[in-house]
Amino acid sequence: MARPWRAVVGLRARLMVAEQAAVARAVEAQVQVQEVVAGPVLVVGPVLERERVVALAGEPERVQALGLGLGLGLGLGLGLGLGLEPGLELELELEPGLELEADLALAPDLEADLEPEPVLEVAPVALAAPAEVAEQGLAPGAVPVAARVGPVVRAVDPAVVPPGVSRTRGQSMMNLDALVEPDRVHKTVYTDAAIFDAEMEKIWERIWVYCGHLSQVPNPGDYHAVTIGRQPMFMVRQADGSVQVLHNRCPHRGVQLVGNLKGNTGHSIVCSYHAWSFHLDGSVRAIPLAQGYEGTRMTRDNPDCGVKRAARVESYRGFVFASLSDDGPSLKEFLGEARVAFDDMCDRSPVGEVEVVPICHRVIQHSNWKFFMENQLDALHPSVTHQSTGIAAGRVEKRLKAQQEKVPLYYHYLSAFASSFEQWDSVQTINFPRGHGILKAYMGLRPQDPDTLAHEALLKHAYGEQRAEEYLSRSIHHVLIYPYLSVQSPLQQLRCLRPIAPDKTLSEIWHFRLKGAPEAIYRRSLWYYNLVNSPATMINADDLENWTKGQWGLQSNGGDWVSFHRYFGDDREEGGVTYSSHGTSEAVMRSQFRAWSTYMAS
Repeated sequence: MARPWRAVVGLRARLMVAEQAAVARAVEAQVQVQEVVAGPVLVVGPVLERERVVALAGEPERVQALGLGLGLGLGLGLGLGLGLEPGLELELELEPGLELEADLALAPDLEADLEPEPVLEVAPVALAAPAEVAEQGLAPGAVPVAARVGPVVRAVDPAVVPPGVSRTRGQSMMNLDALVEPDRVHKTVYTDAAIFDAEMEKIWERIWVYCGHLSQVPNPGDYHAVTIGRQPMFMVRQADGSVQVLHNRCPHRGVQLVGNLKGNTGHSIVCSYHAWSFHLDGSVRAIPLAQGYEGTRMTRDNPDCGVKRAARVESYRGFVFASLSDDGPSLKEFLGEARVAFDDMCDRSPVGEVEVVPICHRVIQHSNWKFFMENQLDALHPSVTHQSTGIAAGRVEKRLKAQQEKVPLYYHYLSAFASSFEQWDSVQTINFPRGHGILKAYMGLRPQDPDTLAHEALLKHAYGEQRAEEYLSRSIHHVLIYPYLSVQSPLQQLRCLRPIAPDKTLSEIWHFRLKGAPEAIYRRSLWYYNLVNSPATMINADDLENWTKGQWGLQSNGGDWVSFHRYFGDDREEGGVTYSSHGTSEAVMRSQFRAWSTYMAS
């Protein structure tokens, strides 16, 4: 099997630009290496992680893939992957004084010559200078790069290319089996930039991603900006009451069309740069001085002159999702059984609807997005991580019970975190095929106080006693929509992740009102929002610290694997759904990485 390798070697190349002077900047010019001269390359200062100076080889039957790039000999460069094929030509923009760089994936027989590591002792592989092509029987133009492997200065740290990842073709070629095993995963799935880029492409920019709630854009022209993967987008209410999700980019010169998180565009969307204007659905409305575009492709009848839309937009119970992929499951299919998150929240309203509270806590987590998702259904950590807060709240709660008949429910929100290990181990998790999951109820959130009874009476009047009891008896604390959404439906909380980098994640924290429910019920939601989920709370601060330290640990050389062994083999599976026999089982993480592997293999 081909394996990537990378070495610092002493090669410099003179470049020939077809029909251009070599010293001039050539745009989309066809470039070939004319001559390669062996000799040491001086590397100044510390060599960075992505160092690639030169490593070239020639025989096409022994070199399976070649990645080329340009650099300054300082460990920096931009690479481009390509396969070796007859007559291959390379298009680049060039500046004088640059050096050629490359990565190689070698055939197994040649790969054996590179053992043992880490020092690479590579004899000359082939010469492919024009005069020697005929002598070796190679087809003319079969090797457009005339080069040979020269003396090795030193090898690059093998950790630069993690197990299961090849970067020889300009992208990460992943052997998922080498990264994800049934009971553990390699640390690089949390730290590697190329893996993160692949996640954005294969997961976020293909699946259904939460954009917001219909109540955030009640009027025509109202918009809410959102990021889907790496794409800036905005959700905008149409004149007919529907909602569209558009790319936040003018098709003229690329300027973002909306600059705020929310607002109203008026009857049309107007670019602030050159006043191109668009209807609310993104179609072009007017092009200033349109006669200047006559005879070009940029005319109103060209669909490319409109704002690009998300491929698909759907909503469920007022929650709006978009997908940038033309195909794939419907929103309802994607949510599967996890749509109970929205049913449970909305069904607690006597009119079956919620509305967003227009205050959002936004937190930058200095950790990979997976830490958050694993943590939400991790029933082992609360009694450890949140012990100090839980015990302190429990003491106050106990003292108040001795002094007065009624104790505010919000003390219980905190004291429950200090439940015993045995109590947490008795809470079940349910894990669905797409990585979604449920942590069943563990808090007592149905006290028999006047406010609760008044709320229940409204539900019984609206739905009938039997259905109201069915709604109120659901055993749910947390529902996860993998890989980015955490919904605590009994308390109307929603947290959404927007990954930024392998070690940086934006977390949006929202809460909702139950339409038609007593104000006291909303106040309970507000207390939980501020006491538990706010960035100022002690609970959230505990988690943020652990995730940051976890990211630091995984970036170190202290070990290569992340363990998910707890109660491995003890789970019960029925119809593709995994039920944990113990609340503290790491079945949640194992289920999430099964889904991750499926997405990444697509």
